Amino acid sequence: AVLILGVLAAMDKSDSHTLHLHRYRKLTATAVTLTILLTGSIVGIRQYLADMFYFKAAMVSVRQRTFMKALEYFDAALRINPHVKEYYVNYGRILLQRGLIDSDKAIKSHYFNQAASVFARHIKIAPWHALAYYNLAAVNIKRIEQLQEPLDEDVKSLLKKSMELAPFFSSAWNQYAETLWRSGKKDEAHRFWSDTIAINPTNLDARR
Repeated sequence: AVLILGVLAAMDKSDSHTLHLHRYRKLTATAVTLTILLTGSIVGIRQYLADMFYFKAAMVSVRQRTFMKALEYFDAALRINPHVKEYYVNYGRILLQRGLIDSDKAIKSHYFNQAASVFARHIKIAPWHALAYYNLAAVNIKRIEQLQEPLDEDVKSLLKKSMELAPFFSSAWNQYAETLWRSGKKDEAHRFWSDTIAINPTNLDARR
């Protein structure tokens, strides 16, 4: 863009004022267009690098059950391109699984906290994405179950937000019903389970 604008200095001084102004406007428009294209290319390259190497390597590591290596790759992908929802979803789920399978309470808490942090970042970059709220609620629910902590009211708020953003997301409705049941609100829970089945008759969890 700077090089193009620099051409103005080499313009024939015999040009009329009108022609000079016309060329200036044309070159300025071209410079702006090239700047936009170059910026878009840089973003595209970052996306390509994150996808083609780190994210794909992370998914391969998951299939090979080398989870610690997968976590490193997910983290690298997010550092390169922190705006891809799928990175957060997969990264957070692996962290959650590590928390579920580890027997040490401190390590469980560490992984649950990391997973919660990842899903919170997901909400920040995509506040319209219902799955982000659902996943953060799921982490909190599993932490409550595994670490025997009291039910956090934030769980209900997160699930409500997920249901609001995606009214036909039956998993969120079912999970909300379960939190009501655990809170002792059994009649209300049954109503939400009925709603879950109405939304998705194949949801087996709601039919239990």
